[in-house]
Amino acid sequence: MAKTFVFHLTGEPPILGEIEEEISITATSIRIINARRTDGKDLTYLDPKTQAMVIPWHRVTFLEELPSEQDRDQVIGFFRES
Repeated sequence: MAKTFVFHLTGEPPILGEIEEEISITATSIRIINARRTDGKDLTYLDPKTQAMVIPWHRVTFLEELPSEQDRDQVIGFFRES
């Protein structure tokens, strides 16, 4: 099952994409499928027919894992008491 992440790359706006396999500690790159901007639009530097892209780890500043549809009910969001 693919997990959705927000990838923060050095010198680039963040992109949204999925990873199908677990991230290995020894990996030198990461394979991203369905890469798109965080607003859902296509990335201008990728061909529209592109299915996956490979990014070297040294370009990734940090990752944010987004909850799946099943996990969203269990995530506690921010709230404010009035």
